[in-house]
Amino acid sequence: MPAHFSYGEGDQRYYAAIAWERSGYDLVPEVAARTALLEETSDKARRAWLRLLILRCGVCDALRTLTSATEDLSWLLFPGSSRSFDSPRERSRRVSLLLKAFRAELNADVIEVDDGIVDALSGFVSAAFAYVSRPERYTDAAKPAEEFVSLLLHLIRLKFRLLTDPAVYATAVKTRRWLPDGGWRRITSSSPVLGRLRGTLIEGLVLLLKQGKVSRELAEVHEQLSPTQRDANKELAVVAAQERDLAPDMRTWLETGEYDIKDDEVGLSESDDTAIAIALLAASDLPDIDASSLPDMINERSVRPETIAGIRTLAMRSAELKSQVQSIAKRRSLSIFGEVNEEVDFSPYAHRNVGKAGSLRVKIIKPGVEAAVRRGSRVVVRAIVE
Repeated sequence: MPAHFSYGEGDQRYYAAIAWERSGYDLVPEVAARTALLEETSDKARRAWLRLLILRCGVCDALRTLTSATEDLSWLLFPGSSRSFDSPRERSRRVSLLLKAFRAELNADVIEVDDGIVDALSGFVSAAFAYVSRPERYTDAAKPAEEFVSLLLHLIRLKFRLLTDPAVYATAVKTRRWLPDGGWRRITSSSPVLGRLRGTLIEGLVLLLKQGKVSRELAEVHEQLSPTQRDANKELAVVAAQERDLAPDMRTWLETGEYDIKDDEVGLSESDDTAIAIALLAASDLPDIDASSLPDMINERSVRPETIAGIRTLAMRSAELKSQVQSIAKRRSLSIFGEVNEEVDFSPYAHRNVGKAGSLRVKIIKPGVEAAVRRGSRVVVRAIVE
């Protein structure tokens, strides 16, 4: 990339990004990320460079590049600059700009939903969280915490939109990628990938809740949420309960209470119960847990009564669905058995119905999550009420 594209000033960098986008030449991700994060880059130019980075490299590579930048703050220094970057307030402000600008450029048209985004997002979550979890080093952490939570909520809303669009959910998630020749090609990814993305987001929220030093900021963010954002939390809880695709450590958290987020040093407020409810609702619908065996820690949390009632309802619903699956299997001479280890083809459009009764449809998901159905060969299925 020519140096002047990176080293312009103010809005010059905006026009440089536009010109580079139209030129069709290869983009150097590190240069784009560095230019977007420079203090001298205007807000408009910063968004243009991040948009270019996302469109040219995809969300996964964009996240990985920005993760590297946030892990190594020396990357954010303008080459040859004499400015010191040791100020906690300056570090805080720069991370806030990164999160805010990246969130602004994410939308359902450009987000690349595949397995890679889960790994990339996990790294990004860890890197960004480092700046809000160590106030002894970064004393001005309130703004990054707010932007970080906003980014999580935004990704949650995108995921919910993709999952609940009938045209999308009935087939596959449709996205687009900018090709080297300048053209667009539609690519697809099956919906279970979004379940993994949801699990990663919940892990990020729980991780934040476990840190008492940022609970105050989380409470403030919650109070500032718009009605739409608050609804997004409820929507996530519903989708999460349906997905049943928790990460192993979240499973451990539910079953053993190893992650005690009620610890005195955390100091959760009543305003935090929305985020707690997300995690609890997501974990409550596991197939091996029913309403009577839910951990006592649920009742020990500052969770509203309607939330606990919803958890128990979902748990009973899970048992009801499993009963319907068994009924289908019996009528169709299918054998229900436990966990299987065989791999299942998850390429786009690989999902197929293996049974249907009334409004209940059984679909393939992933190994070792739900009851299995034997019909010629072993596959894994789950029930979805439509």
